[in-house]
Amino acid sequence: QKVTDFDSQIWFLNEIAVGGELAFTNFYSKIADVSPEIALQSIAILESTLLSILLFWAVRRITPSKTIAPMLAALSFALAFTLMPINIYFLLEHKPIYMGMAFGLPVMIFLLRPTLLKFRQLNYFFSIILAFTTIGLIDLFTLYVLFPPFVLLAGIFTRSKSRKLYWIGLASYLVACVLTLFIYGGICIYFEIDLEMFLHSNLVSVSSYTYIPQLAVPFEQLVNYYQLATWAAMLLLLKFIFYNKENWAGAYAFLVYFNLLVFMGQINASWIDTDLMNEALSVFMPVVVGICVAGVIRIFTPILEKFESVNRIAVVTLTSIAIFIAVYYQKDSIEKLTAASSAPKQVLDAYDKISVEYLPYSYAVVNGGISQAISTNQHFFMSYPDFLNDYLKQDSIYFKNSNNPKFFKKNPQYVIPKSVLLFVFNNKAAEMYGENSNITDSLMKRLAQLKKRGRKVELFYTNDDVKVFEIVNEANESKIDDLIF
Repeated sequence: QKVTDFDSQIWFLNEIAVGGELAFTNFYSKIADVSPEIALQSIAILESTLLSILLFWAVRRITPSKTIAPMLAALSFALAFTLMPINIYFLLEHKPIYMGMAFGLPVMIFLLRPTLLKFRQLNYFFSIILAFTTIGLIDLFTLYVLFPPFVLLAGIFTRSKSRKLYWIGLASYLVACVLTLFIYGGICIYFEIDLEMFLHSNLVSVSSYTYIPQLAVPFEQLVNYYQLATWAAMLLLLKFIFYNKENWAGAYAFLVYFNLLVFMGQINASWIDTDLMNEALSVFMPVVVGICVAGVIRIFTPILEKFESVNRIAVVTLTSIAIFIAVYYQKDSIEKLTAASSAPKQVLDAYDKISVEYLPYSYAVVNGGISQAISTNQHFFMSYPDFLNDYLKQDSIYFKNSNNPKFFKKNPQYVIPKSVLLFVFNNKAAEMYGENSNITDSLMKRLAQLKKRGRKVELFYTNDDVKVFEIVNEANESKIDDLIF
């Protein structure tokens, strides 16, 4: 409902919440030419893919490794489900933190190494403000909880020759924080909502919780392993920095930052959501992997540098090995998980097929109230109770007066759509979808009555749990192909 409301310029309705990610989803549905519900389902894949690419780029920028370490960092995020604190049951659920970090990771790198941006100081200032404000409009937790410790660390680990640009970046962050607060403050004043309550409700996610049944080891133990790896890597990097005089400051900053996030996640504070912090850790764990691998590569430089110089071979080899390990060693853990109902996916598949084949507003869909939002700006909607109680009467009146246009001018409420698409679930799927299992039999009885009246009823879509029947009231008046050809 929120995604489709943007089409009507409704940004806030029953609740005032940060909606930048859903606004991006609406925009994505338009540029990709897919329905809003498909965009909402697939935006998580886009976020994860984008983060994988950015993790590759980030590790490449903060370590000397150009292929092996960045590739392993990206692949560990994309494939290592048993080593990441990600709720696998909600893998396809959109996550504001992921989209926020898609903007945040580049900003982190540019704060540590400002010279990567070949901008003038004024352009750098406004660009960073724009990036931070975008993050704030997507996810307040990322802007106000995840970034403050990193901004302070960047001041310690940024090179002295880039110190002036760091202060500009810090000023940009502070301006963006105030600007974001001003934006939401104005919205809260307009809707007469307490600003403190708004901030608290958007820094704490009710829908996020730490349930990670696929992990190879308990979550606390997994975090301990990552911390041990960071401490060992930090000792190794100190040798590279002070003895070998190499630039590992950015990598060191990320290792310290990871430990700070772990510490913050253990603080019992009402303004820090532990479950959201665990989601954030899933983004930075691959960075730790990449830095540790880069450190190992540096130790065995004579051997691994030659392998890394053959980039194409290294990429293909690493990818193949990683996919094999991910499939072979994780299949037992994944197979133990309970399979989710396929009915919702089938519903989305049916809606997508309908939106492709039918002209908008030339038809009506009959479905449960839970699906009404999908019909917004697409077609007419009829609930199951309305169909069961009223449709036979409307059908009778419509066809009785089908040759009397004056009647419908006086009584437009009796006009029925050219086609009616009825969703029918099997009994088990109906219960999971929030409907009474008896409704399936009632719907099929109504279809049988319509057939007796001479109405054309066709099976439009069928799958294991869902069938969609088309009641054709006027032939060749609803499908786009029929109207064109």
